This record gives sequence, C-alpha cells and structure tokens, in this order.
Amino acid sequence: MASDKLIQQIKQQAQFLKSILEKFDIPIKHTKSLELVARIMYGYPSWNVAKGNSPDRRTAETYNDFVKQIATLADAVDGLRVTESDLEFVDGEPAISQLPYFQLPAAILASIYLDRPFAHTNFYDLVAERFIPEDMFAHYPEALLPQSNYMAFQMARLNLEFAGDRPTDLADYPWQKWADRMTRKGELNADTITAGRSVYRECLQHQWDLDYVLLCGGFDDGRVLEKMLLQWPEKTLKVIDYLMDTDGGKMQ
Repeated sequence: MASDKLIQQIKQQAQFLKSILEKFDIPIKHTKSLELVARIMYGYPSWNVAKGNSPDRRTAETYNDFVKQIATLADAVDGLRVTESDLEFVDGEPAISQLPYFQLPAAILASIYLDRPFAHTNFYDLVAERFIPEDMFAHYPEALLPQSNYMAFQMARLNLEFAGDRPTDLADYPWQKWADRMTRKGELNADTITAGRSVYRECLQHQWDLDYVLLCGGFDDGRVLEKMLLQWPEKTLKVIDYLMDTDGGKMQ
C-alpha cells in the first residue's frame, strides 16, 4: 500500500478540498473527495487502490501535468463543470465568459498543493514556485523583471504551454489529433469537427484567456469540447463562432 505518510496526506487534502468546495456552496461527500484527490492529484485508479497494494506516487511534475489535473477536477464536480446554461448569451457574450471556469478549480488545486488558505492568486504562486525555471528571467534588465507571480506567469506562459518537443508534422498537433479522433468516432459531422478543430487550435496559438483554453480543449485533449458538441451542438457552435470572431473575446 502507499506509505502511511501519503495516506494521511491524501486524507488531509481530501478534507481541505471538501471544505473549499463547501465555501462555494458545492457540497461533496468525503468519500468523493478522497476519490478525487487520489485519482486527480496522485494518479491512482481509485482511493481503494491508493490505500491497497500500491506504491507511493508523485504529484504533478510539469505545468502541463498540473493543468490537466485542473481540467479533470473541473469536469468531475457539479458546480465546477460546464453546463448548458453557461453557453447562453447575455448582453452579446456567452455566460461562461463571466465565470471562473478555469480559475476556480485552478486556485482550489493550487491551495491544496501549497497547503495555504484558499486564494485565487495561489495558482500563479504555485506555477511560479514549481514550474517556472529560476533562471528564466536571469537576462532581463531590472526594469522588465516581473513584479508579481501573475506577471511572471504571463511572461512565461508560452514556454510553459509548449514545453518539450514541438510537433513537426500536422498530424501530431493536438487539435489535429482531436479532429482525427472525432472523425474515426463518426458521431460529429465534418463541419462540426472543422469548427472544433479551429477553436482548439486558436485557443492555444493565440493564448486565449485560460477559461476559454480549458473550454476549447487546450488542457484536456478536447474532452469537454467533444461533450459539448455532442450534447448541445447549436449552443456550442454559437459560442465557437463568437470566440473565433472576437479572437477569444479580445476584440469586442
């Protein structure tokens, strides 16, 4: 089984997760919280596996690991996951543009990792402390150095999101992999797949707001994007049109 130290840590983190969610009027059973921490933060198939005959596992080691965990949490809890009403338009904008779709689960997980009281800025603090190399800004003149962890994240974001080997073939880009997978499944028509592929690509290449990147596939290999297009195709396509026309809400 995982070590007693890790088992106790998971229990404490599960209680912390439960308490934070309850502050946002999102009730959750302790057993569900244990499952989420074991699966999302440590990669165990379940809490029972974690406390059974399993070795200790490490938490997120890279920024991309971390944002995938955020995406998983966002889609695992009622009150965090996207709903049909989030795709309704209010005063010319989709309702989800006013919601902390990424920011809330990101701050929750960061607070748990850092073992600090919940704060929305904890996401930027964790990224700066764990994932931005210490020498990233070593050659910047003093006047251009980031003055906060939020600024450090914005300056390092491109390097963080595209860390590792860059694809050299079109078929290796994540949005193309998503489109190819959707084509093989045969559940979406060609025009819908093209729209999904386009918004997936643009959210990453144009560095859209993190809430939109999560919505459009950039942090979860397009799983939520696929679900929305299957469950609410008309409303999802309308949101996609808005995002493409405004470059992720940048041009109103």
